[in-house]
Amino acid sequence: MWNVGSKALLCAWSIVFLTMLHAPVRAAQIEFRPELLERLAGLRSIYPSQGPASILGNESPITTLENDVDQVRTAADPAGSTVIEITGIIDKGDAAKLERLLRTPKFLAGIVFDSPGGNFLEGFAIAEKIRYVLESQDPNVGGVYVLNGGKCLSACAIAFALSVDLVHEANDGRYIETGAQLGFHVGFLPGEKAEQVGRVGDVLNLSYDIAAAFNKLLIGGANPPRLLREALKHRSANSFYMLRGGLNSWNMGFSPVAKGLLSRPVYGYGLDHDLAARLCNAYMLAGRAFKSGVDLEYGLFFPGREVSGVLLMEVAESEGSGVLSTGSAHGIFSCQIQIRKDKKVRIALWRGETGCAAGPVNPRGKGWCAGKPRVSKPVRLGLLADTLGCSNGRYVKGTEFQKYKRPGSIKREVNMRSAPTLDGEVLERLQPSLNVEIVNCSVKPDSQGVWFKIKTDNRTGWVSARFVFEKYNGPGLPID
Repeated sequence: MWNVGSKALLCAWSIVFLTMLHAPVRAAQIEFRPELLERLAGLRSIYPSQGPASILGNESPITTLENDVDQVRTAADPAGSTVIEITGIIDKGDAAKLERLLRTPKFLAGIVFDSPGGNFLEGFAIAEKIRYVLESQDPNVGGVYVLNGGKCLSACAIAFALSVDLVHEANDGRYIETGAQLGFHVGFLPGEKAEQVGRVGDVLNLSYDIAAAFNKLLIGGANPPRLLREALKHRSANSFYMLRGGLNSWNMGFSPVAKGLLSRPVYGYGLDHDLAARLCNAYMLAGRAFKSGVDLEYGLFFPGREVSGVLLMEVAESEGSGVLSTGSAHGIFSCQIQIRKDKKVRIALWRGETGCAAGPVNPRGKGWCAGKPRVSKPVRLGLLADTLGCSNGRYVKGTEFQKYKRPGSIKREVNMRSAPTLDGEVLERLQPSLNVEIVNCSVKPDSQGVWFKIKTDNRTGWVSARFVFEKYNGPGLPID
């Protein structure tokens, strides 16, 4: 091995920020792409919107149902809007190119990234240019995107992750479309440079400089510490901690989006205590709000098996309110389910008391009571599918404790059908408490949303997942 002095080793600092590529690729192209406006406008959030302040889990403000609207960033005037796209290898000088385009008088509906990486230092510089605009008095950027079929790796991922507004109390604007690739790793020394030998002090200094640079990911709560921990595990050109716009991306603080099935609204038909509690648990466990060890061990929402199958719409009718609140087991978190006049379901989660004046009036409520409406977010089919172990339509096996099976029982009388649709032939009328095994699942654009293929003692067929009580609360959420 070649022994190098401290000066040569420290020169490696610039090299460590270059991603090695195995084939020639074109330099970065940074240009206006107004034809992407229509595509961005068709995307909708899959999970409740969050922001850097969501880590506090602050009490959700009281509002009115009329004023509580979805905040979707769209171009109000498409003719006066455009999109910037960054493609190719990121290199020195690209931040300056982007800055010139950011001066456009038009509203930037989005900045789309599609890059395999490049110079890490320039990735940090690009993020600084975008943040400057986002945090200004008159921000004119709707957000940053990685679209389905595209990828944003290495230095690009750094630029994307740090393009966050830490000044305004705004929802996160870093959108990952389902099927995109956002990949993180740390800077590395290529080839022969990694074999060089230097003084221990110089090597430590280089390591400290790398750690200091990557620590920017955590400033102001822009990203959770776990993102840095995961990135540190990947130290070569082809090794990445990859996010693809699913629940894990949301857990990391980003905003997964989709067009179509996964972004469809969830309706209140067949929504019972059990499923409502599971939705609240999914929001708490996968959302950005900080959870202590006590919260994770004792703070879940448990409705009780005896009220599984009791519909929230029935409780809402008896309470005279479609706004129902409940508290977690140890009373730290509260959750609210809202069933609107159009039967669409919304959810709110906060640290603090439920705010119910007199507790549950209806004994069948089992902890749910009419509450004052909080600022809430729509429940989308993507969150429901993850909650029910059918992420993106893929069946999730049970845990090792369950021997990888998913046992359950029927909550209420329900038709077993030949196909996962309300139009499927009725094979049998199943009765409450019948033991079943869940063997497959499907996500559909109907009032039920998620269907289970179940096996009884003598038959196999499909039922709405809302009518199946899963033992052990199902297979768990698909987060690392």
